[in-house]
Amino acid sequence: MGFLAASLAALVTWQRTPLVVVLVLSVLALVLVLLWRFSMPGRATKVLLGLGAGDDESRPRVRRMWRRGPVWHVAWRMPVGVTVSALQHHREAIEQALDVSADFWYERGMVHMRAGTKRLPKRVEFQRFYEQGGR
Repeated sequence: MGFLAASLAALVTWQRTPLVVVLVLSVLALVLVLLWRFSMPGRATKVLLGLGAGDDESRPRVRRMWRRGPVWHVAWRMPVGVTVSALQHHREAIEQALDVSADFWYERGMVHMRAGTKRLPKRVEFQRFYEQGGR
Protein backbone atom coordinates (compact mmCIF):
# COMPACT_ATOMS: atom_id res chain seq x y z
CA MET A 1 0.00 0.00 0.00
CA GLY A 2 2.91 2.32 0.73
CA PHE A 3 4.26 1.75 -2.78
CA LEU A 4 0.95 2.80 -4.31
CA ALA A 5 0.79 5.95 -2.19
CA ALA A 6 4.38 6.82 -3.13
CA SER A 7 3.61 6.25 -6.82
CA LEU A 8 0.58 8.51 -6.60
CA ALA A 9 2.60 11.19 -4.81
CA ALA A 10 5.29 10.96 -7.51
CA LEU A 11 2.70 11.44 -10.25
CA VAL A 12 1.26 14.51 -8.57
CA THR A 13 4.64 16.11 -7.79
CA TRP A 14 5.93 15.61 -11.32
CA GLN A 15 2.91 17.61 -12.45
CA ARG A 16 1.56 14.92 -14.72
CA THR A 17 -1.76 15.60 -16.29
CA PRO A 18 -4.82 15.03 -14.14
CA LEU A 19 -5.88 12.34 -16.61
CA VAL A 20 -2.95 10.14 -15.56
CA VAL A 21 -3.80 10.60 -11.88
CA VAL A 22 -7.45 9.74 -12.53
CA LEU A 23 -6.38 6.69 -14.54
CA VAL A 24 -4.11 5.44 -11.76
CA LEU A 25 -6.83 5.96 -9.14
CA SER A 26 -9.37 4.15 -11.33
CA VAL A 27 -7.06 1.16 -11.81
CA LEU A 28 -6.34 1.09 -8.07
CA ALA A 29 -10.07 1.16 -7.28
CA LEU A 30 -10.72 -1.66 -9.76
CA VAL A 31 -7.96 -3.80 -8.23
CA LEU A 32 -9.34 -3.24 -4.72
CA VAL A 33 -12.88 -4.16 -5.81
CA LEU A 34 -11.66 -7.34 -7.51
CA LEU A 35 -9.55 -8.30 -4.49
CA TRP A 36 -12.58 -7.82 -2.22
CA ARG A 37 -14.95 -9.83 -4.43
CA PHE A 38 -12.63 -12.81 -4.64
CA SER A 39 -11.48 -12.70 -1.00
CA MET A 40 -12.99 -15.04 1.57
CA PRO A 41 -14.84 -12.26 3.50
CA GLY A 42 -16.28 -10.85 0.27
CA ARG A 43 -17.49 -14.26 -0.92
CA ALA A 44 -18.93 -15.03 2.53
CA THR A 45 -20.89 -11.77 2.57
CA LYS A 46 -22.27 -12.57 -0.89
CA VAL A 47 -23.34 -16.06 0.25
CA LEU A 48 -25.06 -14.64 3.34
CA LEU A 49 -26.95 -12.16 1.17
CA GLY A 50 -27.98 -15.00 -1.14
CA LEU A 51 -29.39 -16.90 1.83
CA GLY A 52 -31.49 -13.92 2.91
CA ALA A 53 -29.31 -12.26 5.54
CA GLY A 54 -30.36 -8.80 4.43
CA ASP A 55 -30.92 -6.86 1.22
CA ASP A 56 -29.28 -3.94 -0.59
CA GLU A 57 -30.41 -1.40 2.02
CA SER A 58 -29.75 -3.40 5.18
CA ARG A 59 -26.95 -5.83 4.51
CA PRO A 60 -24.28 -7.48 6.63
CA ARG A 61 -21.32 -5.12 7.07
CA VAL A 62 -17.85 -6.55 7.64
CA ARG A 63 -16.37 -4.88 10.72
CA ARG A 64 -13.35 -7.09 11.40
CA MET A 65 -11.45 -9.72 9.48
CA TRP A 66 -8.13 -11.46 9.79
CA ARG A 67 -6.44 -14.63 8.73
CA ARG A 68 -4.10 -16.92 10.63
CA GLY A 69 -2.77 -19.56 8.30
CA PRO A 70 -5.68 -21.52 6.83
CA VAL A 71 -8.25 -20.05 9.25
CA TRP A 72 -10.24 -16.89 8.47
CA HIS A 73 -12.08 -14.91 11.13
CA VAL A 74 -14.78 -12.51 9.92
CA ALA A 75 -17.07 -10.36 12.09
CA TRP A 76 -20.19 -8.71 10.67
CA ARG A 77 -22.63 -6.15 12.01
CA MET A 78 -25.87 -7.86 10.95
CA PRO A 79 -29.21 -6.25 10.13
CA VAL A 80 -32.01 -6.59 12.66
CA GLY A 81 -33.57 -10.04 12.49
CA VAL A 82 -30.50 -11.97 11.32
CA THR A 83 -29.54 -14.31 14.15
CA VAL A 84 -26.83 -16.85 14.78
CA SER A 85 -29.45 -19.60 15.01
CA ALA A 86 -30.66 -18.67 11.50
CA LEU A 87 -27.09 -18.87 10.22
CA GLN A 88 -26.59 -22.20 12.00
CA HIS A 89 -29.71 -23.46 10.21
CA HIS A 90 -27.99 -22.66 6.87
CA ARG A 91 -24.53 -23.70 8.02
CA GLU A 92 -24.18 -26.65 5.64
CA ALA A 93 -25.17 -24.51 2.63
CA ILE A 94 -22.70 -21.81 3.67
CA GLU A 95 -19.89 -24.34 4.12
CA GLN A 96 -20.54 -25.91 0.73
CA ALA A 97 -20.81 -22.57 -1.07
CA LEU A 98 -17.51 -21.35 0.41
CA ASP A 99 -15.78 -24.77 0.52
CA VAL A 100 -14.86 -24.27 4.18
CA SER A 101 -15.71 -25.60 7.61
CA ALA A 102 -17.49 -22.79 9.48
CA ASP A 103 -18.46 -21.93 13.04
CA PHE A 104 -20.72 -18.97 14.00
CA TRP A 105 -21.24 -17.13 17.28
CA TYR A 106 -22.48 -13.77 18.57
CA GLU A 107 -20.22 -11.51 20.61
CA ARG A 108 -20.21 -7.76 21.38
CA GLY A 109 -22.89 -6.85 18.86
CA MET A 110 -21.36 -8.75 15.96
CA VAL A 111 -21.82 -12.14 14.36
CA HIS A 112 -18.47 -13.90 14.06
CA MET A 113 -17.49 -16.66 11.66
CA ARG A 114 -14.39 -18.79 11.92
CA ALA A 115 -13.75 -20.61 8.64
CA GLY A 116 -11.14 -23.29 8.12
CA THR A 117 -9.95 -23.57 4.53
CA LYS A 118 -7.27 -26.26 4.74
CA ARG A 119 -7.92 -29.79 3.51
CA LEU A 120 -7.73 -32.66 5.95
CA PRO A 121 -5.13 -35.30 5.16
CA LYS A 122 -6.39 -38.48 3.50
CA ARG A 123 -4.77 -40.62 6.17
CA VAL A 124 -4.01 -39.86 9.79
CA GLU A 125 -2.01 -42.34 11.81
CA PHE A 126 -2.25 -42.38 15.58
CA GLN A 127 0.29 -45.12 16.20
CA ARG A 128 2.86 -42.82 17.85
CA PHE A 129 0.13 -41.28 20.00
CA TYR A 130 -0.96 -44.67 21.35
CA GLU A 131 2.64 -45.84 21.83
CA GLN A 132 3.29 -42.85 24.10
CA GLY A 133 0.31 -43.71 26.27
CA GLY A 134 -1.97 -40.98 24.95
CA ARG A 135 0.24 -38.05 25.91
